[in-house]
Amino acid sequence: MAADGESTILSPEGMATWGPSKSFAPLPPPGGDGTPKPLQTFAAAAMSETGERAVLATTDGQLHALQPAGGYLQAYHRSDAFGVRAVAFTHHEASVLYSAGKPIGERSGTIVQHRLHDNTAVRMYSGHGSSRVVCIAVCPTRDIFLSTDEAGAVVLWSVGKCNAVSRCIMGSEPCVACFDGSGSVFAVASPAFGIALYSVVTFAKGAFASAAAPRDNLRRRVRARVVPPLAKTADADAPVPAPSDAAPAAPYVVDDHAERWTHVCCSPDGKLLALTTSLGATHLVDAFSLAVVAVVPEWTPSDDGDAPASSASSASPAPSSGLPTVLGNPDGTAMASAAFTPCGRCLVRPTASGRPESVSLAPFGDLTSASKIPAIDGKTLPRALLGSAGAGATAGEARHPDPVIGVVVHPSRALVLSFSATAAALWTPAPAHRAAPGSAGSAALPAPPASV
Repeated sequence: MAADGESTILSPEGMATWGPSKSFAPLPPPGGDGTPKPLQTFAAAAMSETGERAVLATTDGQLHALQPAGGYLQAYHRSDAFGVRAVAFTHHEASVLYSAGKPIGERSGTIVQHRLHDNTAVRMYSGHGSSRVVCIAVCPTRDIFLSTDEAGAVVLWSVGKCNAVSRCIMGSEPCVACFDGSGSVFAVASPAFGIALYSVVTFAKGAFASAAAPRDNLRRRVRARVVPPLAKTADADAPVPAPSDAAPAAPYVVDDHAERWTHVCCSPDGKLLALTTSLGATHLVDAFSLAVVAVVPEWTPSDDGDAPASSASSASPAPSSGLPTVLGNPDGTAMASAAFTPCGRCLVRPTASGRPESVSLAPFGDLTSASKIPAIDGKTLPRALLGSAGAGATAGEARHPDPVIGVVVHPSRALVLSFSATAAALWTPAPAHRAAPGSAGSAALPAPPASV
């Protein structure tokens, strides 16, 4: 494993040999009264800016604090009163911001600042009223953050204050946002208005650049595979099984789905924006002209839930069914998200195949130059699934049992954290991940310590 991700140039071919060094399953819901309880599922993940700590959030309000480099659970916290939806770290690795999944009084759009070291909610930000928050983005250089909600509002906050610094209504549909590396500019994206760039200083004066939504490239409503949420169990204390290499593909139903814009992120050099959709397609956007330079289609799984790795010369073959898969829940409680690698040469994104996918950005040329980024056919971009070509890997070893919802990349190390509804995994290069012959190092999260 490389200790310095900035000096490590990653490629899809090399990342195809990665495998999971550790995998986790959600803890069973607490309680012993025998009443049926829904099984919890992973819904969001975040990593601190130093990479020393990561957080996995579940739909029923649990926070699992992980040590990514060591691959173990540091602490376990519950947020029964609030629930958890989106989550992000502040500049302190023991402090996270998360949007409440449950209404607090008459307000559904509350954001909570939570201290991990003593399991305490220290602040609440209530500028979204009754609209649920779908995105939280923390500025990389200042103690401010952005939040967006389902009603199209964007709010700029100071971390140390509960009052909003500025607020803007962007439309009537959910929108997503991200900062660039300098922390002085942020992007807001929604199918209602497209993509807009704002300066932090002049946010109240409006966007200084904008572009209409790429409607020709975005499918608004299609027939898709929808993986249903886990059914309720009569035994509330029954343990959730750990992910198994031999686990069958999750059952699904076919239904109409309105494609959502679920996540936007900026490349380390500030040249590209990657817009992720709920069906796995990725729109690569020039961060200056806001022109779409490539559209990378989603992995469409075959009937057995798998998809072969692609090469630099060919894209993934389409299965006979031709149906995409919804990544996350259709109601937006789990948002599909992608991330750039620290070297800026690859984009790691979720897929329906059970493995994250690495997309090479090298065909765009030297992104550090001031020349205009050329538009290319996204189908020809080199791509490969993580864990699809691991040395000595057994069939089905390096994969999630269900579609991957989101990925988080370590800021300096060659490490990726991915999560699906029923599992999370830490991916590292071979041969460091080989714990034992024929073993992927999978394990259920241990029982929470009594003192936490």
